[in-house]
Amino acid sequence: MKGKLLLAILALFAILALQSDPVLTFLDGLFKDENGVRNWQHLANYTGGTLLILLSIVTVFLFIARRRAYKANLELTAIRNELEKRVQERTAMLDQSNQKLLESNRLLEDEVAKHVITADQLRASESYIKDILTSMPLMLVGLDKNGFVTHWNKRVEEVSGISSQDALGKTLWEAYPQATVLPEHVEESIEQNKILHLKQSLRSLYHYDITIYPLQEREAGVVILVDDVTKQTAAEKILIHNDKM
Repeated sequence: MKGKLLLAILALFAILALQSDPVLTFLDGLFKDENGVRNWQHLANYTGGTLLILLSIVTVFLFIARRRAYKANLELTAIRNELEKRVQERTAMLDQSNQKLLESNRLLEDEVAKHVITADQLRASESYIKDILTSMPLMLVGLDKNGFVTHWNKRVEEVSGISSQDALGKTLWEAYPQATVLPEHVEESIEQNKILHLKQSLRSLYHYDITIYPLQEREAGVVILVDDVTKQTAAEKILIHNDKM
């Protein structure tokens, strides 16, 4: 681009120089003989030589410009090849990353599906255990290490007249002040890690066997099972009475 501009400037200066009065006067005198007659042969030779020089200059500048253009094309080709290579490498990396991402997503979906199945099984197991605890004929009360009620099954509701909603979150003695199980019994079972057996009689009409089981989990607590042995006790009394008779 610079070569073409320089060539145009030189051509312009040459044209202006040829059109100036001193040059025209000089040329007019140069191509006349001693008698003042114009020598056309000299004029033709001068014009041809001048054109040849200008053509040579133009050829040189064109050659230089072409070499520069060729070199620039080579550089552009190298840059384009490098860019294409980088694009191919980046494309390959992206394809590899996409494959890894798809594989990770597939593994994650499989893992989620397994967790869903496990969660369903756990819910089913919890529901089954809850049904057992709720339907069992024994009275079951769960307490944490501080004596707060964690479980209160249906049989306890029937005997005590206190719903599980009213009992949960309270201590056993707040929920059911008539309880014969004392805080000392709960502490003894937890601290000594042993099963305690107690008996309870209400006005000699109702008789209960009470068993306190310490829990082995990290959150220490106990499970209290209360068995209504009123009928069994009455039958034993009848047998003893008959034996005495």
